[in-house]
Amino acid sequence: VEYDTKRTSSITGDVFEVTLDTEMTLSEKSKVYTFLKAAYPYGAFNTRSNKIHIFVDKKNRNKLAPKFKVDVHLQKDGAKAVDLTVDTTVSPYVFKLTAPNFFKRWGIQQSSVDITADHQIGKSLVIDANILGGLHLEAKRGDNAKNGRDVSLLVKKESPNVTKSLGLQRRSTMPMNSNSSFMTNLKSTLSLYLSKTN
Repeated sequence: VEYDTKRTSSITGDVFEVTLDTEMTLSEKSKVYTFLKAAYPYGAFNTRSNKIHIFVDKKNRNKLAPKFKVDVHLQKDGAKAVDLTVDTTVSPYVFKLTAPNFFKRWGIQQSSVDITADHQIGKSLVIDANILGGLHLEAKRGDNAKNGRDVSLLVKKESPNVTKSLGLQRRSTMPMNSNSSFMTNLKSTLSLYLSKTN
């Protein structure tokens, strides 16, 4: 077994950045190769290379954490095994996973899992994903003319020849009755839509 690792890093008050490159070579006569061939569901390999890059922007944050980007690339015997990208430094945020052997084993027909998330802090969140035939989620909130707030949620799922949508809208108004009290009025509507396409 031959194993080689190279690591580079840059850590400052503004950024955290690390790149890790690894190379592994296995002999078919080695015990590790024999074990992987017998027990590992994705089989043994002669060569494997990994490249991992992590970047964290310490100065800029989203709602929960600093903005970051992660890239992972894995090859076995020269063929792509895993490509993963998670990026919150761009808008919309990006998640992309390509893993041919994993997808084949679990019966996933698509070539990649792609998810985008457009997050406008305090205003809206829109998520699109190509899983389960296609999903769209949209949540919005904002002030209305009656000194209250409108909140809406839309979930849409694509399936062969049919689009299913579930919509929820909630409106609240808070007129002041006195200096020490207020009244809240909530109104909600729930709608389900089915549309067929040729």
